[in-house]
Amino acid sequence: MKIDWKHIGIKDIAALICCKLTERGIDALIVGGACVSIYTKNKYLSGDIDFISHAEMKDLSSALAELGFKRESSRHFEKKGCPFFIEFVPPPAAIGEAPVKGKNELKTRYGKIALLTPTDSAKDRLAAYYHWNDPQALDLDFRR
Repeated sequence: MKIDWKHIGIKDIAALICCKLTERGIDALIVGGACVSIYTKNKYLSGDIDFISHAEMKDLSSALAELGFKRESSRHFEKKGCPFFIEFVPPPAAIGEAPVKGKNELKTRYGKIALLTPTDSAKDRLAAYYHWNDPQALDLDFRR
């Protein structure tokens, strides 16, 4: 399968990564602004895809290397020509102090992705606004 990395959408790249991790027996959950981008069909734009995984960073690095991503810092991966960078934020999946209890799975042409539910995604963005004073985090209209 030929992938146009310069023009790939956030949902497709998330699916490629999720599938590659699943092949390796690694579970990962998409969190952060990428969830809102996916739910709003890119009306909210995120420049990165945040994942949470309990896997060892060396195992994540090895899996992402198969897709051409290089580890650029302790948790951050980039691929030349790809419009998104990938970050693995420390577990556990939580919104503020509250653990995330559920997830949503979406099917894509490249496979399934696991991400926060729309409600948890909205709560996560509110927490981002509060914690980092990030006004873009409040641009949350999921009806778009």
